[in-house]
Amino acid sequence: MENGTVVVETGACARAATTGGVGAQAAQTAGTEEVGRISPGEFNALVNERLAAHRARVAWRSAAIRVQASARVAAVLAWPDGRSCPLGRLREAWVAHRYGLAKVVDCGTAFAGRADVGLAARTGRAIALYEDHAEHRPDGWPQSGAAALCALAAQRRATVFAGDVARLLVLAKGMRAAALIDDEARLDRARERARARRAPRPGLQFRLPAARFESSEGRRVRVRDQVLLAGGDPARWPNAELALQRLPGLGASPRLRESDRCEELDGVGARATRYRAELARGSWQVPDLRFPTNTEDLR
Repeated sequence: MENGTVVVETGACARAATTGGVGAQAAQTAGTEEVGRISPGEFNALVNERLAAHRARVAWRSAAIRVQASARVAAVLAWPDGRSCPLGRLREAWVAHRYGLAKVVDCGTAFAGRADVGLAARTGRAIALYEDHAEHRPDGWPQSGAAALCALAAQRRATVFAGDVARLLVLAKGMRAAALIDDEARLDRARERARARRAPRPGLQFRLPAARFESSEGRRVRVRDQVLLAGGDPARWPNAELALQRLPGLGASPRLRESDRCEELDGVGARATRYRAELARGSWQVPDLRFPTNTEDLR
């Protein structure tokens, strides 16, 4: 049957009707017919030639990616503070310091874990808080928050990028507590909040009997407010029990419904104490920021 007859009778497209005709282009790649015409020795030589060409292309690609990735990681280490670093660059630099540059060449940022919706905001908050209180950072740590993330990756404690973002936030909060522990403005704000909590509320007031029991958290809050209103600093007291024993005029305390957890009166003081203890233990010792180029260097 002629191609033209098929077009007329079926209404098919003329171009589609001629695809099987003489005008069809021959295949440009080697097929089974070409392989069947050569000897086994020639076939092995052809396979080895193509494998060698493939290996050369892969080696060239890996070398080019290695050079580019190494330059990007070095740029993150020298990233200026106060300037936002792209999340993709941070993740790439984190993988290089945590797992080695070879993993970046092979897998990109896959080893950094999943990047959820709020990861960029959490990372920016941790970096900004770290840089705002960089004067209280551990000895030897970089001033830039991006470089600090690389330092945390070099410690090799977290398995994904989000874990070290959380650790950077913990470190930054400890640095902020160390900065606020002697801040008089912080005490003034705390006293104003204590006065507002203790001030009588407008409206009809009922006479209530004195409480006979209280929780350990209720005692901590009550004693903290009393210390503030007396002109003291609750961050200087390790717990409510010692403040009740040593400070006069705090009044009698109701019985506890539970055992006293001996928590510090002030949250800033407790965090600053923990931060100083971590520095003394060497928990934030600065690691070597030279990222490994091969996976074997991590052993």
